[in-house]
Amino acid sequence: MNARLILMLIADAIAVGVVFCVSIWSFGSAEVASALATAEAHGFLEQNTREILLHLGLSACLWAMARLLMMQIGRLHKQRSEPRVVKLSRGTVLTETLIVFPVFLLLLFGLLQLTINNTAAMLTSLSAFQAGRTVYLWQPETTGSKRNGGLTGPQVAERARIAAASVVTPTAPSMFRESCDTSPQFEAKLAAFASVGIEGVGTGVGLSVSAIKGLAGARSIGSNRNETIVKGYDKDAFELRGPLKFYVAYCNTEASYSVSGGKIKTVVHYDLKQVMPMVGFIFGERRGLEAYTRISRAYELPTQIEPNPTPPRSFLSFLGGGINPFSSWE
Repeated sequence: MNARLILMLIADAIAVGVVFCVSIWSFGSAEVASALATAEAHGFLEQNTREILLHLGLSACLWAMARLLMMQIGRLHKQRSEPRVVKLSRGTVLTETLIVFPVFLLLLFGLLQLTINNTAAMLTSLSAFQAGRTVYLWQPETTGSKRNGGLTGPQVAERARIAAASVVTPTAPSMFRESCDTSPQFEAKLAAFASVGIEGVGTGVGLSVSAIKGLAGARSIGSNRNETIVKGYDKDAFELRGPLKFYVAYCNTEASYSVSGGKIKTVVHYDLKQVMPMVGFIFGERRGLEAYTRISRAYELPTQIEPNPTPPRSFLSFLGGGINPFSSWE
């Protein structure tokens, strides 16, 4: 008996693991898997332990409901072999359905939404790393210590925002209305992204930035009335999906940085729209008719070492003459 119980527990654990993995696989892609592998390599997955455990718990609940359903079907099958008269009061079946079915839908939609949320949380951790590296590279250009100079703090923050948005793009929903002001830097990136021809897909003609923004702004608001699983996982053609998701990710991403004590701290906020029916306001906060959950991550790096303010002299100048090759520097 104990051996049978242990085998059943092992089988249930494997089944829960399968549900957990399938729910992630159904949303993921090779690019998302690569990004998550990079996040794991830098230790960012440790920041999402709570979300992963919650996802695992929902997977266990979904499997438990499926297991109970199979057990009930087995009991009904056995009862059929022993004919007997069963008297049910009027409305019994309907009442049981109304009790069980909404709970099942809540678990199902919750698991699907949590799959997206967990993936977004992991990618936001990676986006903070990417934005931090961007700030680390360009922040010295704002101090005048670099010889090419010319950047301002907001321009550096905008580059960090674009870098962060490009990382979280796979999780951005593209089937609902979105509109925001865009910078010339982002529009240049979006135009390059949208103009890539794809062999064998559509016409291979890229979309303009105005066409992408117009298409995103013309879609319906993501309220409970028009949220579906299909829309939540995007049903656009491949050549439309990428640029639209990049635009939506940019509109919902904020990036800022601060310099203090020889450290550069970059903070990324990503507002993820909750796209699954019934569960939006469980996981997110209301924003008009829609629900969003804010994911915040920070990454800190030491500032770059200041360059030598005085250019070094050439070897020939130490010998009493010669041309200093650094004399033409400005």
